[in-house]
Amino acid sequence: MNTKVLEYIVAIADEKSITRAAERFYLSHPALSRHLKNIETEMGTPLFTRTSTGMQLTPAGLIFINDARAILNLEQKMNHSLADMRRQQRHLIPVMVDSVFYNLTVSTVLPHFSEKHPDFTVDITKCAAADACSA
Repeated sequence: MNTKVLEYIVAIADEKSITRAAERFYLSHPALSRHLKNIETEMGTPLFTRTSTGMQLTPAGLIFINDARAILNLEQKMNHSLADMRRQQRHLIPVMVDSVFYNLTVSTVLPHFSEKHPDFTVDITKCAAADACSA
């Protein structure tokens, strides 16, 4: 089972209708019905009862929906965290500075750079002149 299927089942619960949930994802009614049937078979229990007023969650369906929402929220949080990390990595500038120029760089150059480019982080590594600052 993948998270897209969880989204489908949550949509059925929200809409109380397979037809409206299918429209939300540009799926046909039969395609979404098959997804629901497959999940109910996999779970070994019905998740919904079909009534004249729409789809109603069964007790098992209520447990499934609550856990599905938690999983989807966790996936969204993870995706946001990873996107933030990627943005930060793109803006990280590693710099190796000879020990002779280290103080000048940290006290003068870095503050001006940081002021003009607040989206970038400079990672300064101090190296001895003899090392020739090789990576």
